[in-house]
Amino acid sequence: MEDTASTALDDSLTCPKVYDHANLQLPRTILSTLISLFVISGNSLCLVCLRKSQAFGGITRVFMTSLTIADLMMGVFICVPSSTSATISGWVLGYPTCLVTAHLNFYLVTMSVLSLLLVSLNRFISVVRPFWYQTITPSQATVTVVVSWVMALVFSLVVLFTCGINVCFDAMLNICIPLSAQKELGISISTVASFVVVIVVSYLLTIGIYVRLYLIARRHLRQMNNREANDNPAGHVQLPLNKATITFAIVTVAFGVAYIPMILIAVDYFITETGCQLLICGLAPLCTLSNSWWNVAIYSIRNAEFRETMKHVLQSAFIRRPRPQRVIPVVS
Repeated sequence: MEDTASTALDDSLTCPKVYDHANLQLPRTILSTLISLFVISGNSLCLVCLRKSQAFGGITRVFMTSLTIADLMMGVFICVPSSTSATISGWVLGYPTCLVTAHLNFYLVTMSVLSLLLVSLNRFISVVRPFWYQTITPSQATVTVVVSWVMALVFSLVVLFTCGINVCFDAMLNICIPLSAQKELGISISTVASFVVVIVVSYLLTIGIYVRLYLIARRHLRQMNNREANDNPAGHVQLPLNKATITFAIVTVAFGVAYIPMILIAVDYFITETGCQLLICGLAPLCTLSNSWWNVAIYSIRNAEFRETMKHVLQSAFIRRPRPQRVIPVVS
């Protein structure tokens, strides 16, 4: 009777696909666990460093904090259940949890992209409208972030109630996904359309802003080189791009690279209506979830002050300094 109940649970939650992924169970379990640890510990450390470090401006830190919180929540609410599911090859957390994680995944990815967009807009305004940028305060940036989180939440709830509350656990992708009203049709078309409109368009807009900043920098470079050629023919001016701008451009590109495998899988599914190969489907979600800790690594590699702050925080947490010995005066 216990086996029957277990089978009924699997039938109600597992997507209507048949997978033979036993060969990937052990490596996926190990990788999923490591990714969860990296995402949670890395972004927790990043939050502390953003509070202590002056490596980035106040407004930039607000938007970076928003991105870090989204990544941290991704680790807690998506990576950890995914690791548990990879270990036992099934979803045992119940249907409500599967429903929440399926739509929370969409919500957090949306917030990651919107945070990247806010960072790029911050960079763009500082270059194109420097005097106006000086009037913007961290408090105003915080209000912008809060409004973005609320708007993304409202949109996610609209998607939830519009597309229906049918979800299932995809044993190959190792995540819960929204289904269409007719479960045999697979993943909800409305959900994918919403994903494309909000996330892909926002991401492409972010990339476009960095391309625009690069073109502006190139134009300034030509102007400075022409001026330098007249004053000093042997002189040469480097590309006037702020190092922080390049850092955030790398973070944005890394985000796209991490999500390319999952996007290709979705496109291939709608074209061929067949599942992807075992290795690709098994490792693509791990690549996507890994993006949540890549940002921390990029910050520490690209910014020396942030790296030093991180090192100081780690030393304070794990290396105990010897207590000063109390000197007792000798009474003669």
